[in-house]
Amino acid sequence: MRVCLDLSVLSSRPTGVGYYGYFLGKALLEQFADAEHYVAFDGLRFAGLKSRLDDFARRSSVKSSLNQFVWQTTAANSLLRSAWRRVKAVAFARGLSRCDLVHAISYGPPARASTPWIPLITDLSHRRVPQFHPEERVRWLEAQDARIDDSALINTISEFTKSEVVSLLGVDPARVRVTYPGVDPIYAQLRPEDALTVARFGLTEGRYLLTVGAIDPRKNLETIAVAFARLPQPVRRDCVLLFAGQPGWGRVDFPAIAAPLRDRGEIRFIGYVSSDELRALYRYAALFLYPSHYEGFGIPVAEAHLAGAPVAIAKGSGAQEAACGLAEEIAANDIDGWSALMRRALEGEAWRDLQAREARTASARAFTWERNAALTHEIYNEVARCLR
Repeated sequence: MRVCLDLSVLSSRPTGVGYYGYFLGKALLEQFADAEHYVAFDGLRFAGLKSRLDDFARRSSVKSSLNQFVWQTTAANSLLRSAWRRVKAVAFARGLSRCDLVHAISYGPPARASTPWIPLITDLSHRRVPQFHPEERVRWLEAQDARIDDSALINTISEFTKSEVVSLLGVDPARVRVTYPGVDPIYAQLRPEDALTVARFGLTEGRYLLTVGAIDPRKNLETIAVAFARLPQPVRRDCVLLFAGQPGWGRVDFPAIAAPLRDRGEIRFIGYVSSDELRALYRYAALFLYPSHYEGFGIPVAEAHLAGAPVAIAKGSGAQEAACGLAEEIAANDIDGWSALMRRALEGEAWRDLQAREARTASARAFTWERNAALTHEIYNEVARCLR
């Protein structure tokens, strides 16, 4: 069967969904001979899956930065976003005859498809917290919701998201297949240069707090900034609250209380970092913070655990599954609670606890792209059997 993966999400510098598509495609090619016949849609063209992934892997940092600039410019303008969706829909419809099944990695296919299709639903944040999305994106996602009954099956990335799909979209749970994301094994590697990487960022091992993700309103970064600013100055001395991630779709307005800390370098934004750099930052953090208002899974949580870092997450979302019960949990908007967690982490040495680190790493090893690809391939086969 000629499966098409919609990998148009790789057109810009990838975050969670983009990496999901890349590592899924890579694992499918490594494990299943029939994946040689799969194709990928990049937003304008169809090409062999292997060719598309190779192109992405070879992309230079300059081209990645340029693509990201174009994406950010488009994301900031609703007319440009709508225009891009129309262009993508036309290109997709023209080449759809090459496909027997479409796996829509970005929630829904770019255009209405008579070809069988499977949506990958990472979360339903546009339903639960629509204020954290551009209005144009919410309209597009709601249009996909209206078509969900036309899909062959539904693919989600956690039991949490499955429950949301059932309760909010009225889907029969028997039609939903869960495939947990994998975690890049690079985060489990022990490399002596990691300590040098941390020093190069001007950080001291165990004296910084880390968050990772797009800088956008849903990630709840303002709460973390205020919680850090409320720490007594002696606790914050020589410590840094570090935000790693590229700008998202919307502006994040940090409260005035955080401004002096940014000026003094106690709160820092370092932008997009490589996987090697991120591994080092996870490994030596006093605490990894994931305060997002809403998540379908939370790959950074599993990444941090694979690197051995202690983790704190917001209650009540799919991040609890990523954490496997080993993370501290606090209400998303509980500033005092977050501040107390930070203080304990900075005044203690929990990040050095070897037994706890090994337990966290072991829990994250369960999330593999090989397992994800095997389950995904079975979904494709299940659809194929129904079509015979």
